[in-house]
Amino acid sequence: MAVRLAAPAKVNLHLEVLGRRPDGYHDLVSLFQAVDFGDSLRLERSGADGPVTLRGMPDICPALNLVTCAIEVFRRRAGLSEGVSAAIDKRIPIGAGFGGGSSDAAAALRGLQALFGSPLSTDEVADCARSLGSDVPFFLAGPAALVEGRGERLRVVEPRHDFTIVAVTPRARVSTADAYAWLDEGRSAAAMVIPPSDSILRAYRDLAPGSWRFSNSFDGVVMGRLAAVASVRERMRAAGAPVPRLTGSGSTVIAVFEKASDAAACGRRLAADPPPGCAPGDVRVLAPLVSLPGVEYYG
Repeated sequence: MAVRLAAPAKVNLHLEVLGRRPDGYHDLVSLFQAVDFGDSLRLERSGADGPVTLRGMPDICPALNLVTCAIEVFRRRAGLSEGVSAAIDKRIPIGAGFGGGSSDAAAALRGLQALFGSPLSTDEVADCARSLGSDVPFFLAGPAALVEGRGERLRVVEPRHDFTIVAVTPRARVSTADAYAWLDEGRSAAAMVIPPSDSILRAYRDLAPGSWRFSNSFDGVVMGRLAAVASVRERMRAAGAPVPRLTGSGSTVIAVFEKASDAAACGRRLAADPPPGCAPGDVRVLAPLVSLPGVEYYG
């Protein structure tokens, strides 16, 4: 038996990074939105005791890939020894702020539940997700949520579909560790102000997308150090994008449009004359998801 399911990308409509925690992570307040672009994952049972195998990402050691880690965590938790083969059709660029690795891991957990007849409870699957990374729980709960703490506290919100996103991903990549270090260098704990998270939720629920005043804490430090990312923002502004900002710690820059036609026109202008360090395929016009993708059984 085998299953196939999509692993959607996400964007951070809002991201406020707070203070550094004793465990080395940072507290944050972020509004996550899954979008109609992503990877595809196929999982198949071997029918006998055996290892985990992974195809589709030759540049990353399979043992270090989050999909392999997710399968191993699931098998240990469920007491399974049957072999599982996984194959990824990778479309989400790595290290671009789209959460691709986390989404792949969550898809693996969802697919394994389907493949083995739900041997774990919902809480046990959530525990597996939390052990794999801060963003993984969202991809089990989405498609839209306010995320707090290190990413483990989720408030799922009714997703909206009345906006469109233009996203541009330069070839330059941003190390998440570097981005957090740059952020910490420029501010002190005394300067931290916890944003009113309820107001972020109310804005998403009640205001027109053109009235959203969302932001990203990484904008200043990342664009101040990486000219290639800053040039993407400026080119997007020139193409008519309102308030371009990073998603995650970058390097993808996004802009939210109320009208799909305006987003499409902006996307065409950017694809016709891409920013330095970008190709036409690095320009994407994305729609928000209103539900997580389902599981397809076959074989």
